[in-house]
Amino acid sequence: MKEQNTSRIYEIPYDILLRILTNLSATDVVRFLSLSRTLHSQICDDRIWKHRSATSGVSDPMFLGHRTYYTVYTQLLYVYAPLIGVWAGDHPYTGGIIEFRWESGTGSNTGCIIGDVWDLHTSDSEEADGLPQQPQFAAAMKIGFAGDMSDEHRKALADNPHPDQVVALCCKPEPPSCRAHTVDLNIMGATRQSAFMSLPRDGVYRHPDFPSEEVDMWRDDTRPFPRFRVQEQRAVNQISSSRTYLRLLPIMITAPTSYLKPRALTMTCALSRCEGLKPPTRWGMSAMPYAPRYYPLRVMITKGVDPTSEDWTPTSLTGLWLASYRPHGTECIMAHWDERKQAMLGIKITGDQNVPRGTISWEVDMASQTPYEPDERRDILARLPTDDSEKDERRYQLFRGKLLASNTGHILSDRWTISIVMVVVAPDRFHILSLATGRGERLLSFVRYPGRSLHI
Repeated sequence: MKEQNTSRIYEIPYDILLRILTNLSATDVVRFLSLSRTLHSQICDDRIWKHRSATSGVSDPMFLGHRTYYTVYTQLLYVYAPLIGVWAGDHPYTGGIIEFRWESGTGSNTGCIIGDVWDLHTSDSEEADGLPQQPQFAAAMKIGFAGDMSDEHRKALADNPHPDQVVALCCKPEPPSCRAHTVDLNIMGATRQSAFMSLPRDGVYRHPDFPSEEVDMWRDDTRPFPRFRVQEQRAVNQISSSRTYLRLLPIMITAPTSYLKPRALTMTCALSRCEGLKPPTRWGMSAMPYAPRYYPLRVMITKGVDPTSEDWTPTSLTGLWLASYRPHGTECIMAHWDERKQAMLGIKITGDQNVPRGTISWEVDMASQTPYEPDERRDILARLPTDDSEKDERRYQLFRGKLLASNTGHILSDRWTISIVMVVVAPDRFHILSLATGRGERLLSFVRYPGRSLHI
């Protein structure tokens, strides 16, 4: 019966049929070619899967190695290509960023996916120069075909997998004495679990959610997730725990709340003592039984506009920035334009023990430039780094705002705001200064994150 129903399809020239297939999703291609044995015989035609591979970001034939487009697409790209891009983790206080990219193949080996952990410069000294550093990218994970892995990594694979089976391996074992091991990737469903900081004698305080109901603009809900089965995260209430250590140490715990966080990606090393995928702990300990949850980060790479240009608007500042938060070092900030408030918000994607990830670090009123008396303006600009303070100050734009500050722990009773001025000095650079008197007051410097090419 199927052969009769598809008899008209056979009359279509094959080159036309190929054009039809290239406009279908991968699932629809398989369904279409499964209508009959004759059609199904074409399922390995590389011309079909070459187009689908290109739509996934792989167009370089070198990526294939010795494999076909059909094998590479159906085994690797279809499942894992949605990983490509930047993901932000909800690690308490610090957060964490991992960026997945393609790595090209060789004549014998197929290309793979590399997960680079963002290693942001950290400073242990108040006397550090305070200038933000571009992240260092440390390859922490490799996702590729088992047959292409090194001998050391193949030893970590159980059950002697087929050479065309895709595996995920940790390639940044910490400490270095850790043996080679695999990484377990999962999609966890929506959850109401939130983090809480339990402090000796002071009680339990809710940690900022990431994302939160109020601060969710950084999350890219248009990006797809890898095609894994969604797993549910079990509910745990550690606040009601009677364990003694909860009363003796500052420790992060978890409990359900009313806010439902969306699904997320988790990554867990098979070797529990490996720290390769974890950012360093800055303060306190954690008793939470879950792996950090990662969400797609909205990465807007925009070309900066000279602040003296008529084309400059506050929205020219939107996107990802790297900022110096002394003494903690460089942190990642998303500048978000709030149309209703006519204000620019600085959202912490990574953070520290004073002002954690997921909080609004600063808010600047940009409805109009702030007028200053000449002497006051000169005093403000004199506090800029030397390279900027010695330039033509008339080129700069100044706006007033407020900055969130906190003592260690980010406890509600220990937070306050500081009056600030934002000084836009260049297309891809601005500074934030405290309006309090004294040259030693807070100075934050920001440089735009330029992005990376993730296609090959």
